[in-house]
Amino acid sequence: MADINLILTWIQTVATVFGLAGVLVAVYTLLQSLNQSIMTSIGQISFSAKSMGYFVVKSPGILGLLFGNKPELRRLPTIACLVRAGDNKVYTSAIFDQAPPSSTTVCWVNLYTQFFNQLVLHQQSNSQPSLLHMGIKLEGIESVSDILSKAGSNVQKMKERLKDVLNVENSQDVQEDGDFRVVSSWDSRMRKFSLASRSQTQTWDEESLLPGEELTQDLRLEKESLYASVQRYWLYKNRQLANCVLELDDYKLKTALSKHARAQKFSSADNFQRLITVDQKPCIEVSREELAGLALSLGMCLTVREHNSIEGIGPFGIYISGHRIDMQWRLHISHQHRQADRPTKGSGDSILFAKHMACGSLPFQQSKGLIHCVCVNHEVLHSILKGEHLNIYKRDRHPSSLNYLIHLPAISQLCIYGESYQNSQNPGNKELPLGSIFDITSKDDVSAPREPVSTWPKVVARIAFGGLVPQANNILVDAVQFTVGTRINPCGPECNPGDPCINLVNALANLRSIIDHKARKLNLFGALGRHEILDDSLGSPESTVSETNCLAISNCRHTGALFARYMTLFERLVAMSSHSVVEVYEKCCEIVEIAYQRAVEKEFKEIEARKRREVERQKEGKDSTIKVYCRTPGRDDEDNLAKIVNNVEAKIKYEELVTVEDCANVARCIIAAWAWRVRKLRDLEWREGDSEHMPPTFGRPELDRSAAMADLPSVLALGIL
Repeated sequence: MADINLILTWIQTVATVFGLAGVLVAVYTLLQSLNQSIMTSIGQISFSAKSMGYFVVKSPGILGLLFGNKPELRRLPTIACLVRAGDNKVYTSAIFDQAPPSSTTVCWVNLYTQFFNQLVLHQQSNSQPSLLHMGIKLEGIESVSDILSKAGSNVQKMKERLKDVLNVENSQDVQEDGDFRVVSSWDSRMRKFSLASRSQTQTWDEESLLPGEELTQDLRLEKESLYASVQRYWLYKNRQLANCVLELDDYKLKTALSKHARAQKFSSADNFQRLITVDQKPCIEVSREELAGLALSLGMCLTVREHNSIEGIGPFGIYISGHRIDMQWRLHISHQHRQADRPTKGSGDSILFAKHMACGSLPFQQSKGLIHCVCVNHEVLHSILKGEHLNIYKRDRHPSSLNYLIHLPAISQLCIYGESYQNSQNPGNKELPLGSIFDITSKDDVSAPREPVSTWPKVVARIAFGGLVPQANNILVDAVQFTVGTRINPCGPECNPGDPCINLVNALANLRSIIDHKARKLNLFGALGRHEILDDSLGSPESTVSETNCLAISNCRHTGALFARYMTLFERLVAMSSHSVVEVYEKCCEIVEIAYQRAVEKEFKEIEARKRREVERQKEGKDSTIKVYCRTPGRDDEDNLAKIVNNVEAKIKYEELVTVEDCANVARCIIAAWAWRVRKLRDLEWREGDSEHMPPTFGRPELDRSAAMADLPSVLALGIL
């Protein structure tokens, strides 16, 4: 009997074991099924730390799967939110210059990583968080707060490591060199930092790596890019560079301007959206307006090819491509690998200016909810050539050339100026400056004296303080060139040795070389700037760079690199002086106003001379037409531009004091060089044929033309080829 009981006990034990095994197998099968379902719906890449970085999706774990906790893709800022943050000066084009190469797996990861790193750096240098200043609240968006926490931790680690490597506070290697301080053994310290970074890459979110994963070269390059941003802030803090990207002037609101002015209209879309999955890859949904705004922010124009593909090539090795596959548009952003020491250390240009100037607009003031800007079309150019005053546009009309700009994502609405204003009444009967800008609306008393809100020369002077963009509307460029150089004189293949454009570009290259030599250890201009051949403006065969070749038509790759060096040059020059950036800007306004007055006087004399010649030719029975643009007056002012730069170069060479006049004069010269070398665009159109100017096939074939916004796909998925 006992044997039978023992046998039954063993049978029960075996059955229990098999039952438990069956339960475990069932649970395992269920977990595998749930995991496979999640991988199918979200994509395995979303759980990969080496592919997703800050944006990796956390696995719910075994208990989470059993209790039905399904992971979700993160909610991230929209592309429109990124563009608006650029309007708010959260970042500049410098983050694209110093960006690492794009990931081949998920292309948007590096772009958003750069954005969040820069957002943290910006918030640490300002009392008010950047997103709150934009009216964006983070409450309830746990994923964004988590990303900011990760970015903040990495930025802090990078700052501490930079401090340890440089040992600025207690180093005995800090010495005086002329009128400014430099850190000796900089290159050796940077090499040590690079080696230290690569040996410690396992600390980069190591806890989120999946088994068997290792950090890729992409993440190492991201750390080097983050270091470049941290280093730039260190250069600002220690007065090695002066941040010359100025805020817009505050508009003193005296009337209910927003009720009468033409303002931009845009939808109040959510600033955040959840990622979508396409072919098991996380993607960001992008509208045509967001795509157009992103392209201009990157310094490129988009081209539609055969209605099934789009592309755009920008500065700093950036390329956008889109293709339609199975009735779905897919968008990809690539950023080529660049040497770590190739980018310059300056601020670059403002995203707000990059959008506006491509559309023929120059912003100059801001008020609550409004950006005040001057729209330059043919009519406004004629007024500028004659020194006439400008007024705000009426609400019921504005130039069609701004239809493109009005549809772009923006942080503020637009208050547009450009209508000719003839009334010159002003307080005290003082003579008004040429090109004064007024804000007189239809309900104001036009006979009452009014103070101008600004002047056209002051608006132009701001280009040196954040407006050195790689591309701009051709009519706006003509107006700027006339203002600072006293005539409209494009450079190109018809230039000859000794022409003002060649002399000025070479003079600025020489000045950059002297400044680089004086601060060699800071490596401000990168390896490309250091090995630049100065006398390459005539296209010599041994030339290694073509950015300064005035015989070639500029493209955005050339202009992006050249103007980044100009901005770094200017910021270093201001840092070498004892004056603030605002003082330099005010002096630059005075210098540009004097140049503009001379330009208007010469234009008036030239027009009068042409009219007399026209009358004489009509008396002789000959047919002729009166040209509008001033292209033939004396070149003395243009020739003086190169001489001004050469004088400043001599002062730096002999370690003389750099004055505010020196900085302001160089700023004017940089604006003139920008007008000669910038990539020129035709009017950007919302719909094909909207332009109020010449058709694309007529006139100047060297102008680049972008696709109409309405021709772009309505919705695209960013992140997949």
